Amino acid sequence: MDIQTCHYCDKELYPGDITVDHLVPRAKGGRDERWNKALACRDCNSRKADDWPDCNCNRCRKARRIHWEKWKINEEKPGKRVS
Repeated sequence: MDIQTCHYCDKELYPGDITVDHLVPRAKGGRDERWNKALACRDCNSRKADDWPDCNCNRCRKARRIHWEKWKINEEKPGKRVS
């Protein structure tokens, strides 16, 4: 079995400490899709809350890019919601 680590601090995660964080926060329009999720320890997930992630890793950059591309498409088509 692979060892799971926190996306933000690289701490080894144990069953009682694993949370799923949305890289682009749902409160800021982030979607509940695989590309927007990462495993995080409770401390890091609580600290981040509904803020944008501080890290600039490839995965976070990709999530932000996908989010803004979908937002831009939605803005160009008034009245159309991106689900």
